[in-house]
Amino acid sequence: MAWRTLWARGERDGGSIRLNKALWTLKGKSILVVDDFPDIRALVREMLKNFGATTIDVARNAEQCLELLADKRYDVVLCDYNLGDGKDGQQILEEARVRELVPYSSIFIMITAENTMNMVMGAVEYEPDAYLSKPFTQVVLESRLRKLEQKKAVLREISAAMDTRNLERALALCEQSLTQEKKHYFDIMKLRGDLQMRLHSFEAARAIFDEVIAIRPLSWALLGRGKALYELGEHAEAEQSFREAIAANAHFVAAFDWLARAEQAQGRIEAAQQTLKQAVELSPKNTARQKTLAEVSLKTNDLATAEAAYKAVVVEGRHSIHRKPKDFGAFAELKVHLDKPQEAAKLLGAVGREFKHASGEDQLMAAMVESKIAGALGQDDVSEAALDRAMALHAKHPGTLRSEDALDLAASCFAAGRKEEAVGLMQAAVRSHHEDPAFLEQARAVFDQAGL
Repeated sequence: MAWRTLWARGERDGGSIRLNKALWTLKGKSILVVDDFPDIRALVREMLKNFGATTIDVARNAEQCLELLADKRYDVVLCDYNLGDGKDGQQILEEARVRELVPYSSIFIMITAENTMNMVMGAVEYEPDAYLSKPFTQVVLESRLRKLEQKKAVLREISAAMDTRNLERALALCEQSLTQEKKHYFDIMKLRGDLQMRLHSFEAARAIFDEVIAIRPLSWALLGRGKALYELGEHAEAEQSFREAIAANAHFVAAFDWLARAEQAQGRIEAAQQTLKQAVELSPKNTARQKTLAEVSLKTNDLATAEAAYKAVVVEGRHSIHRKPKDFGAFAELKVHLDKPQEAAKLLGAVGREFKHASGEDQLMAAMVESKIAGALGQDDVSEAALDRAMALHAKHPGTLRSEDALDLAASCFAAGRKEEAVGLMQAAVRSHHEDPAFLEQARAVFDQAGL
């Protein structure tokens, strides 16, 4: 195998690995190696052992990986991108970020033999600490790990505070570190800005990002400033900052997402759709972005684009944590509107299968969606049975349904002539949002639709 040859060559060329062992070691570090090929798992394990590592776990697929991440905190994760059937490395990192399975203090390295644009863009979108191309030698792996460990060491106390959600302490430690640490100035400034955003201190965040931009117009700082301006309601200025971020880095897809938000906020829906199309061309594997494109395309009555985007969410994004039962419902409603009842019926069957063993919330949403799709297809008995399941799940898990989803469930109850249950759902939802004009307007629309 070429890998073995390169690895051996790396040992010959990189004698410094053993000479420097006393200065740098992975002893005491917990490490997870994720790869679907046993030989490669063994080779990477051997490399890590040569660095002094003794606690090395392995996973052959995403399911094993996520179980281990949920059960144990790792200092280093080396994850292959292509893992065969099931989730890929991007979707593992995507889910790990959502579920907070990888601490800020951990190192996550994405490894791959592929170099297609779709793969690279997908891999970097969720911000792994590094990206490593196969095949690599011990020397390359050592160099990458050394640099990342040095950076993590500087930010260790800050990361620990962030892991415990003590954002104020993390911010104070950032400010303290700036007086001591010059090498990682930009890393610390980025953290400061992001922390201020999370604390909803948007003016302070804007000032931090402006300070960075005055030194160097880095794309992440331009994006950060734009996000702060957006939250402050200055949508035109935010748009300009997002455009500057894209000019600085034409592949910075997060800036496209925020640019589309700014365009929508200014009522330019068609422009937002075109911006999202550009982002999807750059990185088509992002399920959340495809979902947004579908929703925006419905607003512009571009049903062909909406259909393609929903297909990317429901079919091609089948392993993404962002795919939800409501996506099946929206896709099925579109199919009905396009006079494709057979395809809508397939989605009705799929939503039941896909979320049969899901969490209580997703099961509840799946039952709601099944009721709605079946109703649109004229399958009243199926619709009623699904609605019964939804109401039973709601009674069993009363805290799992978000207020906006309660409005959808109430609308289904009204449509089925179950007025008393619908009114009960509406009353509970409105009590929680009695000072929210936008929500009250949504509730009023449900009553209007029910003729009340």
